[in-house]
Amino acid sequence: MRYVTPFSLSRLLGVTVALYVAGGVPGWRSPVLAQAPPVVSSGREEVRVSHILVATKDEAEAIRKEILGQGGDKQSFIVAARKHSKDVTTKLLGGDVGWFRQGGQMERAFTDSAYSLKLGETSEPVQTPFGWHILFLADRREIGSNVDKTPEETTPPKTPPAPVASDSPPIAIANPTPAPDPGALVPTATPTPTAIPAPTPAVEAPPKPVVEAKRTPRSEQMSFRLSIETVKAQSLQLQQNTFTPEQALEINLALKNESTKEQKFFAKELLAMGFKVTAIGEQIPIVGDFASAPEPASYFVTLRSNEITGMEVSLSDYWKGLSPRRYTMAWDVNTLLANVEARFPKIKAEADYTALSEAMKKRFPLTVDMVYRDMSPRILYQRNRPLGVSIFEPIRPDGKYYAQIKLAGGGDPLVIRLDVDKQFAAVRHFVSLVMDGFYDGLDFFDAEEGDFLLGGCPTRNGTGAPSANLPSMRNEAKIEHKRGTVSFVSRNVRSRGPIRGGQVGSIFVVCLKPHPEWNDEHVPFGEVTSGLEQLEKQSARSFREITILTEDQLTNKPKASPTTQPLAGNPEALIKTSKGTLTVELFEDVARNTVANFVTLAEQKFYDKLSQGDGKQQVFVMKDDAGKPFLLQTGSPTNDLDPSAGPGYAIPGEINARNHLKGSLAMCVAYDEASKSHVQDTAGSQFFICLQALPYYDYMKAFTIFGQVTGGMDVLEKLTDTDKIESIEITKKKSHPYTVRKVTSP
Repeated sequence: MRYVTPFSLSRLLGVTVALYVAGGVPGWRSPVLAQAPPVVSSGREEVRVSHILVATKDEAEAIRKEILGQGGDKQSFIVAARKHSKDVTTKLLGGDVGWFRQGGQMERAFTDSAYSLKLGETSEPVQTPFGWHILFLADRREIGSNVDKTPEETTPPKTPPAPVASDSPPIAIANPTPAPDPGALVPTATPTPTAIPAPTPAVEAPPKPVVEAKRTPRSEQMSFRLSIETVKAQSLQLQQNTFTPEQALEINLALKNESTKEQKFFAKELLAMGFKVTAIGEQIPIVGDFASAPEPASYFVTLRSNEITGMEVSLSDYWKGLSPRRYTMAWDVNTLLANVEARFPKIKAEADYTALSEAMKKRFPLTVDMVYRDMSPRILYQRNRPLGVSIFEPIRPDGKYYAQIKLAGGGDPLVIRLDVDKQFAAVRHFVSLVMDGFYDGLDFFDAEEGDFLLGGCPTRNGTGAPSANLPSMRNEAKIEHKRGTVSFVSRNVRSRGPIRGGQVGSIFVVCLKPHPEWNDEHVPFGEVTSGLEQLEKQSARSFREITILTEDQLTNKPKASPTTQPLAGNPEALIKTSKGTLTVELFEDVARNTVANFVTLAEQKFYDKLSQGDGKQQVFVMKDDAGKPFLLQTGSPTNDLDPSAGPGYAIPGEINARNHLKGSLAMCVAYDEASKSHVQDTAGSQFFICLQALPYYDYMKAFTIFGQVTGGMDVLEKLTDTDKIESIEITKKKSHPYTVRKVTSP
């Protein structure tokens, strides 16, 4: 099959193929929600139930009404469970606790309520020592007559079994296979034909009795499930599992006993010692420093059947100073044992440790679930596989960045210098895809010798695309397509009239010769600086790893200390607060009209003389779902958060290449509930200051960044809702007049 070339790609239909990762739980079976009457248990029946756990009866009743109001079906229960349940493990599964039967280790009230329900019915609130539950009966089934019976309960086999061919006692198997049907013949091994010696008289010995190992029922065997989930504040919605260096790498750990009897395991405080952190593309894990790990009151915890324990841990406490790049985090039994023994040597004298460590070194039944969350409510489960995370600072227009592509089969990597200063939007899009792992496992899927290489298509035929594209991109920097140029393939470039730019997805082309005819069609964003000759010679062109590196990382130079000096020529301001003074650089170079508006309002004392209250601007601190402050808002003449309050006019937006860093100043704009989007050209006087880096706002392209706090960052960190802006003074500006271009008039 002949793949399409950049020429035909640029003229494909302009329909973006959105690729969604379908999340789900392996082995999940959709229950039949038929409204059948309840069945009186015969003792040989089990049920599958989902539950929601909350603290009070009032909460449970309110959630039950919410479920019934949404239709009362399985899906509405799953949505409510993921939203409200305090059970940290089952909430990810929509509350599913699996199959159980009467007479087991579940709480009596819980079991009785479950067995009284009809299929597809939601229970009234039920109280147990763990709190208040709402149950949903998903399925019920009869247990087979031979399931879980002991040898004494089975009928004797119709044919005597073959004699045991060894004097050794039977070996207990940790995970025995189900016992054979008692009525079936027991096969014997077929001997290999050999020469038959002459018979000799012998006294026939009586057959030895068969000694059967008493097998532990599967439901009573040792069995644990460890769920691992990354934690991110909602306000920091980056690409999947991407963190800034300032963020703590926080992980939720939840351990569940999945057997029907009590079991001992390591205390939750020790679970973080089982992590292995490895940089993608490397083989040797990065050693964690557990010297500061607190010693738990007890090294072990006893869990009842289906009981859950867990905690949130910060891997940044044990892996300090991870450089910006991509990593995998796996959880490993042997790593846990080695780290625990090194940190707490006396644990080796514990009897429980000997028994547990021996069991773990064998075929220990521990299931590890890695839970991924992205920017939508979808969840992706991966079983016994590493968790991929990225640590990366938002790219800056004045920075120097490189993409390094290591190919399967070895050889020198391909190094691409990214044209941040010329094609910032395209570079940021490429970096986003790389750090999200989009290109993992892809390749250069088409090549014309001496002409070009095409790469980055998930369908490997030129029709694939990521879920997020850049519309109306073009080669505004007029970069020439020469040998080594790396360019995004743009689709639907030409329409009626002049070229207006096309849609950019993930497919990129590497030029092996000049292509001036592409200058008006595709979007260059970098140039190969090394490895191009190696790439041309190599037939295997699959991507083993793509990473984004700073110039310091590429050359192994120490990172330079950031400067806080303002750019020459830009205005400056002093914002005096009740906690101290902030020094601010105003970005007139990228937001001239917005800065002119801010300077004009400040010099008119708009922010200093309010008619409400004590005449001082109120500070409103916004917090994310985790309770962490992420921005403060101010600048309203009515001293509130009324979005319509302002100077009586609006100014046009000036979206620029600056990033929402800690201390950045940006203008507030109106929000349209109908379209669920911010409305451009609605800024007036209200502005916000970022209290932490907000890369998600960079991707939204909704706010005009017009300044940066360059002094008094400690003051910024102390501000709360009780503080005020006392005055704003312009301390430096250019000599030209500051006139404001307005969108509307009063």
